Amino acid sequence: MKLYTDTCDFVIAQNLAEACAAWVEHRGGDADDFDPDDWTALDPSEELAIWCDADGDPCGPEDDGAELVAKTAAQWAERGRGFLCSTEF
Repeated sequence: MKLYTDTCDFVIAQNLAEACAAWVEHRGGDADDFDPDDWTALDPSEELAIWCDADGDPCGPEDDGAELVAKTAAQWAERGRGFLCSTEF
């Protein structure tokens, strides 16, 4: 699994096509809204800090008990396929 981003949304998938499917499943809409040219896989060793709740799930910084959790892209990808988080919400 890899962590893909368009610099706004972060999705965990095995490849770009699967990243598209996971993004569409989460955001709704149509696969045509997903531009593969905007997406890249993060280097597995790149560190990413995400606001997480007490259970370790991504949340907003304003949520009760939210803390920044830093992990490598490979560690975040261990969560499995799907939408991880967004800088927009």
